[in-house]
Amino acid sequence: MKKLKLYLETSVWNFYSVEDSPEKRAVTQQFFHSLPNDQLELYISGMVRFFKRCVGRTLL
Repeated sequence: MKKLKLYLETSVWNFYSVEDSPEKRAVTQQFFHSLPNDQLELYISGMVRFFKRCVGRTLL
């Protein structure tokens, strides 16, 4: 069976750990936990990959 391709916009990842909006965080975490692991091919923007590399570093 061919995997479904799903693009997740940058703000979706931000809501997973947002502290000032527990409702959005809860819904986002529920969404991620409900995804079938073996049936989706996830796509993210280059900015998500960039910020992941920069975590813990000073950007300026």
